[in-house]
Amino acid sequence: MSNSVKTYTTPLFLLLLIFSLTIIRIAPIQANPGLVLTVKTEKQKYYANDSVLVYGNLSLDEVLVSDGLVGIQLQTSEDKLLTIRTLSTGTLPPTTPYVKLWHVIPCNSSGGPQSNFKRGTLAYFKIEITNYDIQTRDALMTINTYYPDNTPFGFASIQTTLSPQSTSTFTISIPIPTDAILGTASAYANAYTEWPKQGGTPYCNEQKGVYQIIDSGGASHTAQEFSTSETDETGNFNLTLTLPKKSPPGNYTIYVTSRYLGEEAFNSTTFKVLILGDIDGDDDIDGWDLTLFVIAYNYEYNPKADLDFDGDIDGWDLNKFVINYNLYA
Repeated sequence: MSNSVKTYTTPLFLLLLIFSLTIIRIAPIQANPGLVLTVKTEKQKYYANDSVLVYGNLSLDEVLVSDGLVGIQLQTSEDKLLTIRTLSTGTLPPTTPYVKLWHVIPCNSSGGPQSNFKRGTLAYFKIEITNYDIQTRDALMTINTYYPDNTPFGFASIQTTLSPQSTSTFTISIPIPTDAILGTASAYANAYTEWPKQGGTPYCNEQKGVYQIIDSGGASHTAQEFSTSETDETGNFNLTLTLPKKSPPGNYTIYVTSRYLGEEAFNSTTFKVLILGDIDGDDDIDGWDLTLFVIAYNYEYNPKADLDFDGDIDGWDLNKFVINYNLYA
């Protein structure tokens, strides 16, 4: 008996069938957008002393976040800080923050409570902050001061390392200008991981303190206090502020950041500030603008000289021109 070897040949159609069964078509994976933060302004151009509305929303996987925190940093055209705030998108976050800011208290240089400050003096503010973490935490603490008419006029900051599971107290001073608006002013204190401009996010919600700005005779309450921010429970935030009377012209940048459930978001936008009375558009008010205003006042209407935007050029426009000429010239 002889041994024989049997050879099997697989039909071509069977090979093709096996090959086709081993191919798995993978549909493109649609990645969730993650944490998204938007920011806009009501207009693209403003004048000094105008009211600016900043607004936006926070969403996670296309669902609006109604318990988030948004850090806002507004830089002028000269890259100087105008305001830095933390806004809620509704209710406060459900989790206890690693770092909590308890309050901001107007005080004297020794830390004792003080309810009013005179023009031309230093206002002091005491802030208390707790690090609940078992590790040290780097923190940027800021205070922003606002006049009664919503104009930010001063700020100060401290960058420090907070010891684990401990509470620290700091006192910060901010000058009160000699021409400050009298009345009820506000101080907003915040804690961040870093400047929002550099991607830092809020540790916790902001704290507000109020005090009186008085003159040498003790008078105050000459201006109405306005609300500076509003939130709702749909994931939106907004901030309203008044630009200082002598705001430098140019592009201003708003940086916004947020951290929610371990994810971080960053965004920015810009708007332009113009000088009312800068008729020739060279970012100042000088003799050339005065010449153009006189021509428009006496001879030919020029919309750039219509400073109260009422369709004519009269004494009201002249008054505004003189005020701004004295501010910027």
